[in-house]
Amino acid sequence: MGKKITFVEALLTAVGLVIGSGIYFRADNILTSTQGNIAMATLGWIVLGICLIFAGIAFSVLANRTKGEGGMIAYIEETWGKTWGFIVGWFCTFVYVPTLTVVLAWVAAGYLADLFGWADGRLAVQQYVVTAVLIIIVSLWNYLSTKFAALFSSAATVIKLIPIVVIGLVGLFNFQSDAFNTFQAVGNTPAPSGWSLSLFTAPLLSMAFAFDGWMSVGTLSRDMENPQRDIGKVFAIMFVIITIAYALYFTGISMLGAKENIDIIAASDSHVGLIATKLFGSIGGKLILFCVVMSVMGTLNGNIMSIYRYPHALAENKDVPNYNFFRKESKYGTTFNAYLIGLIAIVLWFIMYFAQALSKQNAAVGLAEGVEPTKYFMAGIAFDDIPIVSMGLVVILSLIAVMKWGSKEGYGTLKTIIAPIIGIIGYLFIVVSFFQTNKLALPYLLVVAVICVIGLGIRSIAKSQVKQEK
Repeated sequence: MGKKITFVEALLTAVGLVIGSGIYFRADNILTSTQGNIAMATLGWIVLGICLIFAGIAFSVLANRTKGEGGMIAYIEETWGKTWGFIVGWFCTFVYVPTLTVVLAWVAAGYLADLFGWADGRLAVQQYVVTAVLIIIVSLWNYLSTKFAALFSSAATVIKLIPIVVIGLVGLFNFQSDAFNTFQAVGNTPAPSGWSLSLFTAPLLSMAFAFDGWMSVGTLSRDMENPQRDIGKVFAIMFVIITIAYALYFTGISMLGAKENIDIIAASDSHVGLIATKLFGSIGGKLILFCVVMSVMGTLNGNIMSIYRYPHALAENKDVPNYNFFRKESKYGTTFNAYLIGLIAIVLWFIMYFAQALSKQNAAVGLAEGVEPTKYFMAGIAFDDIPIVSMGLVVILSLIAVMKWGSKEGYGTLKTIIAPIIGIIGYLFIVVSFFQTNKLALPYLLVVAVICVIGLGIRSIAKSQVKQEK
């Protein structure tokens, strides 16, 4: 058994696992949801962070109780049984990870276009060519060396903090009270007269994207010196640090946008580069953009690392046909055969995401030319929202499990009653936000459910194969 990690080492690792790239390309979505009101969005970061602190405290019970490797699949298996554990693993393989992989590669391609000044780099076709190339490159180095992939993620963790700290602090020193609590018209929607609950909840799903992956922190417990004492503290302090960092960065970038007369909503994902260039000049702006690209690439790398592992876990449990082939390692010691399952899912989501983006672009061109456009392909849904809200439902299921048996095992009222309830409230807000911001939310959740039912059918075939072999 290797050397156990200390509390401080576990905390730093946890922050590195969770703090991601969503904070950079979600600011415009958040301001669109609050119609430009920075104060309401900043409060949303704080409220969501508090809810996640308590959800993390409740999850510390799961981390200590789970006998396996930890992580969401192990938690669900331990508390709700192997069938539900399989459903979560199948969902991660065919919906959660591949969807986020495509989105992150797309975002990275856009920021690369900004970094190198490719004039047409953010058009649908060109951006998707770069998106595909990035997925292939990152997949290739994960195939060749898991050590290099882990090293890249570690380096990206350090680099991704630079823009957050720099822009957050500079923005804080350029605080403008008159811009902090004002509304603006967005599209055909006039500026509201004041705060409302619907405006407050609308951006929470986009904020949850920036916290995505925190459930994996529980896997650290098996390597900690004193997990029963420290894992809850790791969750709580990690969320405090990340919430402060995110709220500081968001407020800072929003203040700087107001100061430099850059409309973040109109600029969309390009706002980071525009603001950084205004502040630090051409070279300084490119350095900030380079850090942002590395941040997104680091998160993309982490997703592809996990999509090597999820289908491999399904194969190890003999939950897919021809499981011996899919659990076989390559000559480089990586689980590439299992990755082929995830690759199929990535290609399918890539095609749908590309079709939607191209259709949306054509609709926008038609409108600009005075032609009334028809609805674009799969209008009313944001593909990157599907995995976040679906995993949110899994988190709620896990928190209910903590309430179900936790108090019987002597974990105390805070961890088994108060913390799960507050965590559930936070994720219910996220579910509400999903339905607010996605017009076809229910049909697409049903599509996810159908994908999981198909998985159960395939699992049944695999189990029949196992019986025949005995």
